[in-house]
Amino acid sequence: MKNPVMFVVEVCCVFTILLLIRSIAQGSANIGFEFQIPRVARERNTSEEKIRQLVQAHTEGRQFGFLGEPRVNVLELNLDLDRVLKLEESR
Repeated sequence: MKNPVMFVVEVCCVFTILLLIRSIAQGSANIGFEFQIPRVARERNTSEEKIRQLVQAHTEGRQFGFLGEPRVNVLELNLDLDRVLKLEESR
């Protein structure tokens, strides 16, 4: 029979590794938005600052205040980009 203390240590190690992998994956996904801002601004024919403000407005915090990492709601961001840029074109 396995030592119960060793079993708990192994479970904790696996859990910690999974959290680390998840954190790295989520962090790199959020960093990706910064690299995309110039391209989106160019394609949408608007300023990088306006895109950056919209990305910030559609960045959601951690779930329950402590789970996960901040993330961008891409669907809402794209819908808002369409709405805001159509308003600008109509002026």
